[in-house]
Amino acid sequence: MAETLVKNPRRTRSRLSAEKKFEIVQESLRPDVTLEEAARRHGVTVSQILEWRERARRSAVQALKERARRDPKDLRIGELERKVGQLTLELDLKKKLQSWIEERRGTRSNGSSGTASP
Repeated sequence: MAETLVKNPRRTRSRLSAEKKFEIVQESLRPDVTLEEAARRHGVTVSQILEWRERARRSAVQALKERARRDPKDLRIGELERKVGQLTLELDLKKKLQSWIEERRGTRSNGSSGTASP
């Protein structure tokens, strides 16, 4: 979409395309260009560029989140991580149970009644 002029009785302003706004944002992020220089060069305000930067950041974050949700490899990795966690818990529980059983057997074979002494 190209730039268009919107006539306003008070002033004339240009409506920039999303691509043009993104170009201005990219330019304003260059280390050799100040925000004020970019704004002046393109006839926009610093606050407009800052707003466009924030929108671009939010859009990028959202796009990355959606990508992660849709990527089958990421879904499979999540499933496998959950399974590893589940198996780890089961193994820990079985080790504790085994230790408890061995402790109980040792107590009974010693002829003691009650719990084992520390």
